[in-house]
Amino acid sequence: MDLQLPGWLADFFGRLLGGYDAEEARKRLPAEIRGDGPAPASLRRRALRHVDAELRRSGLVYGSPKLPSRVAQGARLDRAEALFFAVLSGKCFIALDIARLHGVPFEPQRSEASLAMLLAAGAGRADLADEIHALVSMGQPAFGDGRLLARLEQALIDAIAPATGDAILDLLLHNATSFAEARVIGRLAIAWYGEEHFDPAEASRLLAAAARERAQCLGALSTIAAPRGGLRERGRRALGKELRKLRLGRDLERQVRVSFTLPASPEELAGRIRTRTMRRFLVEQLYLANMLEGREGSPLLDGLASRLDFGRADRDALEAQVADYFYDPSDVFDAFELRAVGQASSELLVDRIAREVQLNVDRIALEVKETGELTQLLAKAAMGQKLTAEERAKAREQLIDLAKVVPSLAIIAAPGGMLIFAALLKVLPFSLLPSSFQKRPEDDAPLRPAAVQPRPRQRRVPRRS
Repeated sequence: MDLQLPGWLADFFGRLLGGYDAEEARKRLPAEIRGDGPAPASLRRRALRHVDAELRRSGLVYGSPKLPSRVAQGARLDRAEALFFAVLSGKCFIALDIARLHGVPFEPQRSEASLAMLLAAGAGRADLADEIHALVSMGQPAFGDGRLLARLEQALIDAIAPATGDAILDLLLHNATSFAEARVIGRLAIAWYGEEHFDPAEASRLLAAAARERAQCLGALSTIAAPRGGLRERGRRALGKELRKLRLGRDLERQVRVSFTLPASPEELAGRIRTRTMRRFLVEQLYLANMLEGREGSPLLDGLASRLDFGRADRDALEAQVADYFYDPSDVFDAFELRAVGQASSELLVDRIAREVQLNVDRIALEVKETGELTQLLAKAAMGQKLTAEERAKAREQLIDLAKVVPSLAIIAAPGGMLIFAALLKVLPFSLLPSSFQKRPEDDAPLRPAAVQPRPRQRRVPRRS
């Protein structure tokens, strides 16, 4: 897959969908998202909730998305290409999950066409998405004679956020772009797979709303950069380029441009960014910026979080979710070198949780003993065996119930369940494990090297002349 060569998108779809198992994908969805259990929420509400959760579980919001091995296939992609395909994969998996949630049968050719249409809309090209939809509706291949494919490829490349040379600004600018596009794709996927209907006007409305939110986010980046000396000229040019892509009204564009030079105060940002979703995203990005700089907090983070109505409990939950993602990452493409600092932050949080567990060890130990399956999973992990995705999901669900025993842990149970799992392994006595997992005295005895048997002499086979 070379972005410089035509046809790379068709190659990408072939790799992504070639190893896709629709049944397994549905099983991996959380039980509450599938609607299992009594009184489930409406399908639309569950789908919206899943889009929001998947933006974080996939790492799209953190700038460290997962790059599936079947997409890379061992190829030596450069940093920019690997990040591009990791983000593209994350967006596609969100749409595919919505299809599974709605019970849509998986057909590779139709899935490819649907993904192409949704990606075009997410990149701001509702017109291109409508053309693809028209071909699909008539039963024709999504890309026709290939010219449509080339236009979509170019649209996806044009949507890439520019680099500024400032690691933190590049991270936040990239995340803002990925977040906005993935949310549009998720919402359009809910309408498409739920009603089999694509409305270009609705797509345009969603894009316009996303553009306004994204513009305010661009303005907020200058506020985040202010304590570090403000935006440099290259950074202002990059933000200006992104702003032009959004095609905003004059008043809003002027307001955002002014903020590039005169950063808005936390009070002003709170007045401009009103949705809970965008407020949370902004606090997350400021938290990531602090983490990348090796700081646990800052006056700006404290002041902005307070004015955006993010209390201590909200920030604890946010911190736990970020830490949970970086604690044991797999298939993560670390484009912005966040993994090391993310894992360090995760370990600090695990130690903090472990202290809480230690203070309540008797109550927690009793609960663990009564939960047979969780005990087995703890035992497996204690012996160094890696849990499967299904086992991790089971452990997380049971840890949420377990955390209710200790109110201080309940805050981080849902987003950071596996951190509690790690803390339990540190604190709980080994005697809690089933006998089949406990060490025997002879296990600690030094191993006696096996006797070396003499190698039998091999008969030389004469060469034939």
